Amino acid sequence: MVDFPWRVVLPFEDAEEWTKITNILLTPRFASIAEFAVALSQYHYSASLPVHLDAVEEAVQIISNNANDSKTTTNNNNLPPAAASFDFVSEVLPFIQLQVLSLPYHFENKTILSVVDQSGTVTLPRQAVCSLLAAAFFWLFKDLKVVKKKQQPTNNASGTTNLGISGISGGASTTPMSGMSAGFDWSSMMSHQTPHCCCIVHYFDRCRVSPPTGIIKITRKVLQNPFTAQNWMTSTEPLADWVTKQTGNIEDAKGIPQADFANACIGGGVLEGGRVQEEIRFCVNTELLVSMLITPKMADNEAVEIVGSERFSSYSGYGGSFEWSGAHHDSDKDMHGQPLTRVIAFDALVVWNDGSQFSPHSILRELNKAMIAFSIHQDEISERIQREQQQLAHHYIPQRPSSRPGSASSNSSSRPGSRAFGNKHHSGHSGGADGADDDDHGLLDSSSVVRSGSAGDHSNNNNNNNGNEKGNNGVSGVSSGGAPPLLKDQPAWKRGSVFDNLSSTTLPPAATTATTGMMMGSSSLSATHIPTTAANSSSDVSSPSPPTRKLVSLGGDGGRSVGLHSYSHSIATGNWGCGMFGGCAQLKCIIQWLAASQCHRNIHYYVYNQTQLVDSMKNILACVTNKIPTQLQPPLTVGIMAQFVLACPQDMCRSGFHNWLLSQWGVLEALNQQKPTKPVRQPMGATVAGMLAKLDRKKHPVDQEEENEGQGI
Repeated sequence: MVDFPWRVVLPFEDAEEWTKITNILLTPRFASIAEFAVALSQYHYSASLPVHLDAVEEAVQIISNNANDSKTTTNNNNLPPAAASFDFVSEVLPFIQLQVLSLPYHFENKTILSVVDQSGTVTLPRQAVCSLLAAAFFWLFKDLKVVKKKQQPTNNASGTTNLGISGISGGASTTPMSGMSAGFDWSSMMSHQTPHCCCIVHYFDRCRVSPPTGIIKITRKVLQNPFTAQNWMTSTEPLADWVTKQTGNIEDAKGIPQADFANACIGGGVLEGGRVQEEIRFCVNTELLVSMLITPKMADNEAVEIVGSERFSSYSGYGGSFEWSGAHHDSDKDMHGQPLTRVIAFDALVVWNDGSQFSPHSILRELNKAMIAFSIHQDEISERIQREQQQLAHHYIPQRPSSRPGSASSNSSSRPGSRAFGNKHHSGHSGGADGADDDDHGLLDSSSVVRSGSAGDHSNNNNNNNGNEKGNNGVSGVSSGGAPPLLKDQPAWKRGSVFDNLSSTTLPPAATTATTGMMMGSSSLSATHIPTTAANSSSDVSSPSPPTRKLVSLGGDGGRSVGLHSYSHSIATGNWGCGMFGGCAQLKCIIQWLAASQCHRNIHYYVYNQTQLVDSMKNILACVTNKIPTQLQPPLTVGIMAQFVLACPQDMCRSGFHNWLLSQWGVLEALNQQKPTKPVRQPMGATVAGMLAKLDRKKHPVDQEEENEGQGI
């Protein structure tokens, strides 16, 4: 277990200050939100500055109205509302006070709150997370203090770093939190950001009604020796399966890690009113906010993985239109109630100048950042095994012995003690995706999914209603008459320390002594042996065995068979860094595809209404799967694709990257010739709806631009 050198100073560590906090903030029973605001002013500003909690008041009113409406409406999920009634002042606020008072209980016996400033994992019980967030609700982390573990909390600048809303106000520049732009100050959010307060107040109400169980693990993943351009260009890893998700959001993905398009300081501007992808995710999965308390700024070779947060809220809109829309009941849990959601935060470059993001330096940085983000942690492998065992146990149906001796049903499968699976559930898991996204298989056109397997596999998908996208006839390793593996008595998070052992970032080697090449009128490029990096040479790292290549014949000219490889692990992602950060979606999707393939992950890509991206990726996928013949020599690997990506012109326009790739492959002209002729102009009456839509976009240019940018930060 990693011994982190820094820790967060908790409010109760100063006995005199804790007494003051208790007397002013935690003991009184407030009769109104206004009285609560007066108490905050008295403690933090000695009553010299008034405190206004307008956003909290509005949030309480919205939640109250929603609770009243829920009594008269049917719950589609057959789930009860958060509570039969909602009374913030008399029920929720006292609960929050009680959670703050329980901080010494959760951190007794000198248990400390470590700062995750290096490669390693911090584990927190979810009830302790609730107490920490409750303390933040009373602004007790307004000036975040970080101290060396062997030191006692002090008020001088030599031993403590104080972080306020305006930045660093003390301490040495070498402290781990020195790169953060703000502390953990909730004062501005509670005054001005109503949707954020709706999510937070609703979270506390849900915890009051049903105390959270399980743990949250926050892991900083560090790529010790980032790949060079030569490493990437000589990789022989096959390209992984690509699934285009034209509906839904990343947080809707089931059973697979979900990308957080993060700021380098995790959480981004959620405390200052940010309303894009990361900020919204931190609101609806409220427990994610605790990572801001202990996670310093990410470097270019780092990512943060958070396991175990629950989604409590639903929402609508994006950017300026973001609103809380009610409770969400998260079903992604194990049998013990432990949430299994895995969020991977990784930050993109801020590239307002189109040319800068196409430079080899920028592309290499993004490739390495995505690779460490998508690397497979050992606990994810354990979790997947546990999911499969639960699915087998859930679908297990014992056969009733026949009451008639000698009947046809009294065979070996119906004898006492023998077991069988129901036919409906014995057709396998979702193809290569951890049994993931079973609810989404009906949302995809067959042309949007590119998978490995035989041609018959694709035709069977249309008639399969149980979420099986590969058409397997059985669960791997289990015969139709065999018993499922026995489940352990305890969940994975209670068995041993697989999470705490940072062993385990799995990064497949970039290349071996194999040879790859491309035919573009130049000589073939031979792959050189890539020195094994520290990330994949350590004894703590378990690299998977080389994948068995699965080829699919798609009827391309020349009869060549080139396929995408289907892996056991997947990642749900989308237009990373393509919103406020100014990134090119066409470039970022290819970068993430290469990184996911290098890490042996399939990619589930949520396009967020980017119709142009959907169309251009169809052409790219048609080329790499040989539906369209190209001048490339198959198979098309990560290395060959990286050679093209790293060689793209720096003056590329945002919407021209895929066309440039197709032109390099010698297929762009053929594709342009296949385009249908321009349709005949329709009469005025047929285009009224289109004109109204254009007028509406002109009325709301900012919101429309945010929607079109694909909800990426």
